[in-house]
Amino acid sequence: MKIKQKLVLMVFVVAVFFCPGLYAAGGGQSGAAGGSGNYLLVDRPVTLTVFTNFDAKASATIKSYNEMACFVGAAERTGITLDFIHPAAGQETERFNLMVASGEYTDIIKRPWTSYPGGPDKAIGDGVIIDIKQLVEQHGPNYLKILQTDPRANIRDVMTDSGKMSFFTFFRLENWIRYTDGLYFREDWLKKLNLKTPETIAEWHSVLTALKNGNPNGTGDTIPYVGTGAGALHRFIPAYGVKRDFYFDQGNGAVKFGSIEPGYRDHILEMQRWVREGLVDPDLLSTNTTTFNAKITGHKGASFGGLLAGNMSTFMGLMQGDASFQLVGAKWPRLDSNGKHYNPSGTIRQAASGTGYAISTSCKMPAEAVKILDWFYSPEGHNMINFGPPGQAYDMVNGKPVLKDFIMNNRDLSPVSAISRYGLVGIDWSYTQDPDGFAQILRYNGVREAADVFADSSMDLNLPLNITPNYEEGARLANIMSEVWNFVDESYAEWVFRGRSLSNWDSYVTQIRRMGIDEAIRIQEAALARYNRR
Repeated sequence: MKIKQKLVLMVFVVAVFFCPGLYAAGGGQSGAAGGSGNYLLVDRPVTLTVFTNFDAKASATIKSYNEMACFVGAAERTGITLDFIHPAAGQETERFNLMVASGEYTDIIKRPWTSYPGGPDKAIGDGVIIDIKQLVEQHGPNYLKILQTDPRANIRDVMTDSGKMSFFTFFRLENWIRYTDGLYFREDWLKKLNLKTPETIAEWHSVLTALKNGNPNGTGDTIPYVGTGAGALHRFIPAYGVKRDFYFDQGNGAVKFGSIEPGYRDHILEMQRWVREGLVDPDLLSTNTTTFNAKITGHKGASFGGLLAGNMSTFMGLMQGDASFQLVGAKWPRLDSNGKHYNPSGTIRQAASGTGYAISTSCKMPAEAVKILDWFYSPEGHNMINFGPPGQAYDMVNGKPVLKDFIMNNRDLSPVSAISRYGLVGIDWSYTQDPDGFAQILRYNGVREAADVFADSSMDLNLPLNITPNYEEGARLANIMSEVWNFVDESYAEWVFRGRSLSNWDSYVTQIRRMGIDEAIRIQEAALARYNRR
């Protein structure tokens, strides 16, 4: 017993040491904010602490969300100040686990709650967060209105299997703004070699070969396809009608694990061919973000995969002084002219994210927490959270916010970084992303159009993001998949990058079945069935 008490004390001391100021700020405070009354949501100023990551796109102009104009303006308008506590990038899970170990939480916590062991129901049962369903019904009219009246927002995505509501989510209600991930080509090089953007796997092979042999950059060192790690090639798996992970087989209405399916084997054979013929960057496995960016901006890479804002728009901004540099989005590949353009991004299947802001059990003012989070879904709060206070970064033109010139044509910052000093339109949070604002920050030629190209695809393979195995299932699933993924990744590297024959394919599948993949599939099927009953 004494050993257990000492261990708990040590965990708490470590947590306080690594989370300075965290516990002293938690629990909600009255009278902490400045101002002199006439607040929209409270009679006297309130401060609530928030645990959340700090998006790198905002780091060019501010050091914390505490400095972001939208939150400063929201506090002045509503009387509720949000005091943000940011874990270091990459340490979000570690810092969260320290909070759980101590039992002391910030008032509001952002996490991928569907990834919590056992899902949001278990997080509520563990005493980490609270069920906000009744509070939302009482104090969250704007959030509730979206969930109940907008057909694009599926209320099942924010409810748990037991009927609880756990967090406020990020809505992307307009269809096109969910299609922010895809594949790209140097459009100027395609035109130079009289090539069309490919659609099928065979066309991709032909175009990459032409780029390799055609010397479009004029220096003889064009790399047809570049990326960071094996994941860059995983983008081509869905063309074969499977996903690398669990997916839904529309043909028989069953959940399957793609990495043991015949289509996955066919993908590997094609990738072996691409690697063997020099169509893929030979340094793909060792390429990091810095060297990847250098290959694009240094006129080496001819095609790549990535995000609209984080990659395509960023590269267009960095290269805006080079009139010849042009990028174009490509459709998600299909196997042949009879195949579908399967989009593997799970986020496109639904308007609501699986990540959001929950209210912790340490919060002494949960009603006020619901009120401020709900306010960001109101018409006034919508403009504040997306663009900042009126008149600072935008003007109202014909009833719509139009970003000012110093945001759109900043000499030192991309529109995404420039607006992030004021609002979150380019960053995920718990709000409804403004589609017109998002379109404005994707201002470079071809960026907005690329979203439409990516949207011309099928989401049939994707499972809902917010299905959640229960605690016992989750623990078993984690044990199975830890071993499975190590074996899958090792085998993929051996086959694709080291040229090993697939003669051992059958034994590979047998080994994964021995590891328990069939049980893992049953767990996913059970979680999907519960989701469908919500």
